[in-house]
Amino acid sequence: MRRPGLAAVGGLLLCARLLMAQSVLVLYDGEREKSDAFLSARYTQGLLGHFDLDEVRLQTVGECPPRAAAAADFLFVFCEEGRTPLPNELLEALVARRAPIVWVNLQLDELLDQVPGRFPLRAGPEVTGVDWRISYGGRIFSKHDREMQFLRPGKGGCRVVAWAEDSEGRRLPYVVHGSNLWAFADSPFSYAREGGRWLIFCELLHEILGKEHEPLRRVLLRIEDVHPQSDPAALRRIADYLAGEGIPFQVSLVPVYRDPAAQEEEFLSEKTELVAALRTAVEQGAAMVMHGVSHQYRGATTDDYEFWDVIAGGRIPHATPDWLQRRIKLGLAECRRSGLYPIAWETPHYAAGQQDYRVIGGFFDTFFDRPMMADIPDSQILAPFPFHLPELGVQVVPENLGYISFNNRERDLAAMLDNLDNMGIVRDGLAAFFFHPFLPLEDLQHLVREIRSR
Repeated sequence: MRRPGLAAVGGLLLCARLLMAQSVLVLYDGEREKSDAFLSARYTQGLLGHFDLDEVRLQTVGECPPRAAAAADFLFVFCEEGRTPLPNELLEALVARRAPIVWVNLQLDELLDQVPGRFPLRAGPEVTGVDWRISYGGRIFSKHDREMQFLRPGKGGCRVVAWAEDSEGRRLPYVVHGSNLWAFADSPFSYAREGGRWLIFCELLHEILGKEHEPLRRVLLRIEDVHPQSDPAALRRIADYLAGEGIPFQVSLVPVYRDPAAQEEEFLSEKTELVAALRTAVEQGAAMVMHGVSHQYRGATTDDYEFWDVIAGGRIPHATPDWLQRRIKLGLAECRRSGLYPIAWETPHYAAGQQDYRVIGGFFDTFFDRPMMADIPDSQILAPFPFHLPELGVQVVPENLGYISFNNRERDLAAMLDNLDNMGIVRDGLAAFFFHPFLPLEDLQHLVREIRSR
């Protein structure tokens, strides 16, 4: 929950921050606030919240004043449609830059053709392949879409940072760095999934921005979807095991159970055995995370969304700020009646509107989440490290390894461990996953052993 701040920041500290202030401008093509490139720009804006930056602004390539592109300390350009030639005045400003430029996907040739030889690489037409595999940092990352920009590194300080190879054995540069230009052969956020090539982009942000973060290896575990109908004995077994192993954990708690079809409604405070198990878990090192209020809109708790209409592909129509505030207060009151105090929030099915997040951010300053970065279906962000969302005033703790499903336990276990190994390329990554208490405890024990062996 939101907590009172500490003493006011001293004047010397404030002056030091102003002197170190750095700005980032992220440009994108396509329709304003709707295109694929806009989503890539929003993901980048979110990820940059991991770093100490003064300002991160988004703008379309067609609306960006050349002076703004020239002045930013760091410039990212996402071209994913490539239908409209880029403004010549903007390209001239980019050629004149000496500060870092990160170019993602299409139309790089328009920049390079402005002053041939200015940057030590060339860009050709798109190439098409099947089953691309991206190699970086000793790991292989899958690429599920077929198209990729052709990059040809030149001489004189140009290096290939990552390679791509297709099913026919063609090996092409995937990330190239030369002079002040970083070039990515496609959007790393396209068809993104856990353990994907977006991790390469995230790790390279440290080098691009010159931020030498301390190497860290951490894993977070969350027990998921605990609600009034959950089995207290299963929760006790998990908590006892994790406490015995010295592993702190989180519990995502849904304080109200509802199933309209069965005409059922149950409250956490009525379930004395479950409440006792949860309070014991807190004593054993668990942190409570409020996972919505009822985790449902039309359907049953945990099966349904709560703040997103998945049928209409948008926000819940009647979810006004007042309605949402009353709902969250109801959930918090139910937790307090049970002697439980959530310290963070997790959005049901990681889906809510931007207006909803702003309201929730008034109650919680920490999200354990994959927040949607726009009111666009499937716009959830994947992140390998915590990041700050200044527009909400919240810190986001990521979930990025996936989970074990009931019907594909062995497959999911193997995939999660592969995702964890891929996460290892990010120097200060925070790997995180969740586990449902109705699964066999042996699955969690196996997963913990494998994680510790790495």
